[in-house]
Amino acid sequence: MYIEFKKPIHHWNYFLSIEDDMIKTSRYVEIAEDNFKTYSIEYTKIILASASEVDVLLKQIFLALEFQDGRKYFNDYCHAIKEKLGTFFLEPILLEQYAITFTPFSEWENGIEPCWHKAYNNIKHNRSENYKEANLKNTLLSLSALYTTVMHYYLCSAQIKTSINERNLLDIINSLSPHSKMMQFVNHYQSYFT
Repeated sequence: MYIEFKKPIHHWNYFLSIEDDMIKTSRYVEIAEDNFKTYSIEYTKIILASASEVDVLLKQIFLALEFQDGRKYFNDYCHAIKEKLGTFFLEPILLEQYAITFTPFSEWENGIEPCWHKAYNNIKHNRSENYKEANLKNTLLSLSALYTTVMHYYLCSAQIKTSINERNLLDIINSLSPHSKMMQFVNHYQSYFT
């Protein structure tokens, strides 16, 4: 099924813009595990932009899944979303060009806040002491978290005639254009809703 989205698709375009910023940094620091601890101002900007957008989209997913807006924090959204989108937290993201795979929300399976989200809060609230947390690994994790979240946002909120339980993430991926230059899901499930 091809899904025609109302244009412009702001959240997807924003992801692509942040992804382009990430790609530009690879001209100076190779995207490789050996460089995961490398930190920079550019990584700071990418983490702040990515993680902030994740927070925005998690709230929208939360509302699209018809939860009441009484919960207001990242932890609340994650716990509620897990009730209806169990696979959301287990989605591995492949950066094929670099042979790197991340599962950015996997720590939630054990009830632990993801390391990239902790880094985001530390950088946002006390950058001078936590500047080294704006490293390549946290940057890639926050960007892959945004990729996961934006895809699930469109899965939950797309104005299509099928019921939300019949939707397929692969249809969303194929319908968003242009495609991500760096990221893709390792697995594609038929239905994401529990």
